[in-house]
Amino acid sequence: MPGIETILVDIDGPVCNFLKQYSYYYNIDTGIYVDPSNISSYNLKLSMPTTPKYKYLYDKDFYKDIEFIPNAIDSINILKDKYNIIFTTSCVTKESMFGKYNLIERTFPWFDVVKNWIVIPRKQYLNYPNSVIVDDNPHMFLDGCQTRHKIVFALKHNSHLEPKLYDLRTDDWNEIVNFIEKVVLTSESSSSLLLKHITKGSF
Repeated sequence: MPGIETILVDIDGPVCNFLKQYSYYYNIDTGIYVDPSNISSYNLKLSMPTTPKYKYLYDKDFYKDIEFIPNAIDSINILKDKYNIIFTTSCVTKESMFGKYNLIERTFPWFDVVKNWIVIPRKQYLNYPNSVIVDDNPHMFLDGCQTRHKIVFALKHNSHLEPKLYDLRTDDWNEIVNFIEKVVLTSESSSSLLLKHITKGSF
């Protein structure tokens, strides 16, 4: 079995603290405070019913000063030396698309946005059999996408997912890196044993 070649990473959630930024915009706009850590549904309208869906993603500066998840940048910079990094996103407005584009360029200058940034309406359409995906969207795991391993970036809105749907659920990038390294080592060891078995049996 081929080893892991690609790491698919969602920008909102695993890399950037999207919920904190969106809640901040909502607080400024309405005067109503919503604790981002208590948002229990992926549908933001349930937590912030007084504003149109995706309202703040029409702000061109939404991603300009967004907070990053601890260790996300350093971990991705470590992983990119061994794996093909692909950022995945399901942009809903042109402003958010350009905002993420600029965020990626200034944060990961080595990243080839043209070749390795996938903008897709539903990540369930992704088909990367020799890959690991890191995402927080519960629907992506419920409906399934074609990746070898699945890591749920742990947030309250995906706490209902059954363990059989993923390999790891965590909000710690150190755990994510350790898991990927462990998976690769196991895969390489299995491939080596298989090769020895085939070679031995051919004589």
